[in-house]
Amino acid sequence: MTDARGYTADLDAKSAQLERLKAELQKDVESHKAALQEDVESYKDSLRLRTDFKVASFNATIGFAQAAIRGLVLINGGAAVALLTFLTRVWAPDDQASIQAARIANEALFWFVLGTASAVSCAGISYVAQTVFSRSVQKTDRWVGIPLQITGILLAVISLVAFYFGCMRAVGALGMP
Repeated sequence: MTDARGYTADLDAKSAQLERLKAELQKDVESHKAALQEDVESYKDSLRLRTDFKVASFNATIGFAQAAIRGLVLINGGAAVALLTFLTRVWAPDDQASIQAARIANEALFWFVLGTASAVSCAGISYVAQTVFSRSVQKTDRWVGIPLQITGILLAVISLVAFYFGCMRAVGALGMP
């Protein structure tokens, strides 16, 4: 039989060991907690960098699109103004060649105006599409934005094609081969 003192001493030793183990466990928990906090901060930094890159890329994409649309408006509108300026310089109401050139230039002017209207419409549609994308919460909202985006691209292509046809008709109006 064990006496009470031996039992108490054994209990005290086990209690001290338990306290040591508890302190070590607490130390390990704090160590792991600190390591996890470092991992969380590292992940936040990585996520912030990726987000910043995506935002910068997105802004660059919008900037390029704006420059392209402005270019389409500029070339078509500028061509229409240049053609009208040229016609006012060479116009003679009683000259048959001037009248024929004006008729052909009228066709060219139609294409340049169509190109300008398409480019301006492209800018408007692009704005609406971007508004839909920026306000959409769910991916299902994209069914509105994507067709608008495609329409904007088609309008830009129409504007470029109209500029080409306008140039071809303007060359004809000037009597060039």
